[in-house]
Amino acid sequence: MLHKIICHGINTNPFDYLINQERAVPARVILGDEAMVQESINTCPHSRKYTSLVLSFEEEVSEVSKLEIIKSYEEIAYAGIDDSDIMRIWIEHRDKARTELHCVVSNQHRSGRRWQHYLH
Repeated sequence: MLHKIICHGINTNPFDYLINQERAVPARVILGDEAMVQESINTCPHSRKYTSLVLSFEEEVSEVSKLEIIKSYEEIAYAGIDDSDIMRIWIEHRDKARTELHCVVSNQHRSGRRWQHYLH
């Protein structure tokens, strides 16, 4: 598995690439709500509105394993933060002969305060 932080969002619509772009194998939302995350990004007053990352696998990953991987990742990255306080969406890409799990996380906590995704 490869983990990469792709972008600390200045662009206000990360979904142009992640969901809206045509692909040989269409992108699929695994977890989260695009409209809610986009609204959080749009209302974020900070210059860096979101963090985008990808977990990339050479091998085929089962549906059960994808959810386990996401849960395990979030337990570490969002340790001590309630799931409902973080606005994020997980999107699967399978058009490059790999399984890629992309995540967009709003840099605004549900309370309205600045929140930064763990980067190390």
